[in-house]
Amino acid sequence: MIKLENLTIRSSGKNIINGLNASFNGKTIVIGHNGAGKTTLIKAMLGIINHTGRIDIPKNSQRFTTNLIDVYKILNVSALDLIKIYARAMESDPERIISILERFKIKYILKRRITRLSTGEARLFSLAMAIGLNGWFTMLDEPFENLDISRREEAIKMINDLNRDLLIVTHDIQVLNKLNFSDMYLMVNGSMAGPLPRADLENLYLSREDNGRAILSFSVMGRNFYINKDAGDYPIMSFHSMDELIQVIEG
Repeated sequence: MIKLENLTIRSSGKNIINGLNASFNGKTIVIGHNGAGKTTLIKAMLGIINHTGRIDIPKNSQRFTTNLIDVYKILNVSALDLIKIYARAMESDPERIISILERFKIKYILKRRITRLSTGEARLFSLAMAIGLNGWFTMLDEPFENLDISRREEAIKMINDLNRDLLIVTHDIQVLNKLNFSDMYLMVNGSMAGPLPRADLENLYLSREDNGRAILSFSVMGRNFYINKDAGDYPIMSFHSMDELIQVIEG
């Protein structure tokens, strides 16, 4: 389990993450719009950016895997060489990662330098590394974004098959119905509510008023909004993504 206590991150004089408290155990989803602070959260958990508050990780359990491409661009070597380096360091089978690249239909990148991969190739390569390397905890940042249908379905299947603790951050609401997870958090403008059981998905609503069962309140363009349980203006599951939800609010 990873525990966050009053996690706060500031940039350019303002809070990007606002005093988050959470516990991630098993398979957990954080769903939020682009700009909510999801990627910043993962970077803080990986120790890439500074923060205040606490991130508690069990001793001897600090072997993480992630699909953040910046983690893999520290060496200007071929994709194959990088696979071998990371596999050796993390006691993993490089052939497993290569087989994932084959399932993604990009095995041809193996001899190409990691810095020469296209954006799409780099996204798939880093996802293959996150899934294929042995880790105690895996953090995935928008793993389904811009994937075609076949690769998206492959990614969902492989992620569901992972037997380890996992955190996925995504703006994609509709993918939730296809993923195996136990708990979910909602993230809006750097604030987060949860954990919510999977069963609550169908009972969450975006509202302009607090019905007395609000789990999250936030302000957009000077107006207050609420995520309510059991009743409200718009069912959360009626949106394709959290970005669409924010567009409705701003409209």
